Amino acid sequence: MYAGTPTPEVWRLSYGKTKVFSRPPLKRGRLVVLIDLSGSMMCWCSKCNLEASGTGGRSNRGWLAFQVVGALATRFPEITVLGFCSTDGRNYIVPLEPNSQPLCRKKKDIPRGNPDCAALLYLENMLQGSLEGVRAVVISDGEPAGPYPLRCNSPKHTQDIAERLYRQGVRYISVLIGSSAEGARGDLYPRGDLYPSDISARINSEGDLENLTEILTHLSER
Repeated sequence: MYAGTPTPEVWRLSYGKTKVFSRPPLKRGRLVVLIDLSGSMMCWCSKCNLEASGTGGRSNRGWLAFQVVGALATRFPEITVLGFCSTDGRNYIVPLEPNSQPLCRKKKDIPRGNPDCAALLYLENMLQGSLEGVRAVVISDGEPAGPYPLRCNSPKHTQDIAERLYRQGVRYISVLIGSSAEGARGDLYPRGDLYPSDISARINSEGDLENLTEILTHLSER
């Protein structure tokens, strides 16, 4: 049985030549977005963001993060979106529709921890070892931080898991929300310490959303 798209050489079939079909493009690996829902992200709803920016403050990190998710979902509607947060006793992974977001933080008691390691372990379990070609976009404003139930060196734990999944084929894209180039523990990702990212972007304000162009292009080419 032969399969593929016929080429102008299809006439060669009558002479027993079978290499006349072009190969279909390889199927892109699964695209998964891991989004930080911890307390430092603040609220993601438009009302809270308007209140924050209306007082001369900057856009809420949570609101900026979900603008990023919206941009990704518009280009890649098949994406899987997983929010992550934690309390002292439990990690939470929150599956989200690509074009939705959680309720206003003021209306829902959302845990405030930032357990990157738990999100990565969930991803590994969800895909059951089929990690080759998976692209993981990590959207967060800082290093892993409590409250969280894993009593370990959380940044190092995250780094170890991220490296292990990288060796199994996962490729990372980092979107850093409300951060600066220097990096500081507890607020920002020190570049290169957590994720072996192929590409990253920093989103500090609504105007910075144009920084996603390179990431969108990068994802489209793979």
